[in-house]
Amino acid sequence: MQQILEKTHDLTYRKALRAACAFQGGIKGVAHRAQIHDSNLSRWFRGGKTVSDEAAIRLFKAMGLPDGKPQRKKVFEWNINWMRDDFSKGIELYFPKGGQVARASWSRWGSEAIMKQLTLSRFGKGDNPPEIYAISDDKARAVLRRTPGLPISLSDFGKNFIWRGGDIKSAILGISNRDVVWTDGGVSVQCFDEAWRTKFTSAEEIYQYLCKLDEIDYELYEYIEKNYPQST
Repeated sequence: MQQILEKTHDLTYRKALRAACAFQGGIKGVAHRAQIHDSNLSRWFRGGKTVSDEAAIRLFKAMGLPDGKPQRKKVFEWNINWMRDDFSKGIELYFPKGGQVARASWSRWGSEAIMKQLTLSRFGKGDNPPEIYAISDDKARAVLRRTPGLPISLSDFGKNFIWRGGDIKSAILGISNRDVVWTDGGVSVQCFDEAWRTKFTSAEEIYQYLCKLDEIDYELYEYIEKNYPQST
């Protein structure tokens, strides 16, 4: 622990901790859990001497970094309300060597994301689930949720992150928008690992499979054609 406390003398390290606070309820939320006055913590992040070593140890525990390393027997769940320029620095505290990123099937960039943003800006959030991403380096696990219509790009995570499976199309989690623990919170390690391993079957893949059958289920084909025209 002494080595970790020595790191806190480095202002760059403190700034990374500050960046991580942004997706953990902000400085006030983290300070409350660590039993530190938020104004003292804020000044400490800027280089002040307003947090004792004992309080710094509580801070690490509150942020899921006991001994300065991320906990392995839990899933970190973070809500991203806005993107800071130093977002990746906060992520690196938990995934120092990078990792793989997967996403919900509805969380993507491109024209579909633009249309979703336009629709939500006009009609409101409604029942749309948050944009959901998962990160793993085979040690730590994290789930990130962001406002519907505002996806996160791979570059936002940092240079050492790659899509699980090698590309954005393959990096789809085995979840649906009805999986409440994924949309609202409460993802267990087992739940995370199952969704991470499960292969998501897209409408296009279903269509290609149907085309190979001797007898096509035209009712199912028409449903896909109506709801997923890009597949047909």
